Amino acid sequence: MNLTESEKAYHLVLKKREKQRIESILKESYRDRLQKFNDNLASLSEHFDIPKVGPGKKK
Repeated sequence: MNLTESEKAYHLVLKKREKQRIESILKESYRDRLQKFNDNLASLSEHFDIPKVGPGKKK
């Protein structure tokens, strides 16, 4: 492939960013990521939680 200097630089930056992203993901263990996710969910409001539904009133 004949790439221009700009294209070569672009692909180099893409590879570098992908490597950084992968390294940042690998730094955290699965448990750490899961704990972070659960902490985030716990901090959210419960506005969208499904309300409890009972059998209804009998007449």
